[in-house]
Amino acid sequence: MIRYEPILNETALYALLATGKKNRVILLDFIEELSRNPERSGDFVEHSAQGRSINVFLCDRWLVSTWVDHAVKELRVINIELVS
Repeated sequence: MIRYEPILNETALYALLATGKKNRVILLDFIEELSRNPERSGDFVEHSAQGRSINVFLCDRWLVSTWVDHAVKELRVINIELVS
């Protein structure tokens, strides 16, 4: 499978930057894994207002929300949220 380019929106980027180094490494490794396997199904699916399927993955103690833009081969990371 072709690796897709991971693209983080502002919300996801700020959440990633707010974590400690150990958690950043865990999350970045996970995002890289998803970019190499963009067809992977999330732990659950939500739907955006635009009708997109948003895959939500549990990564350690984090929820990572993504959608895939196959036309330009990008993995769009739209939210990273700590599960308490």
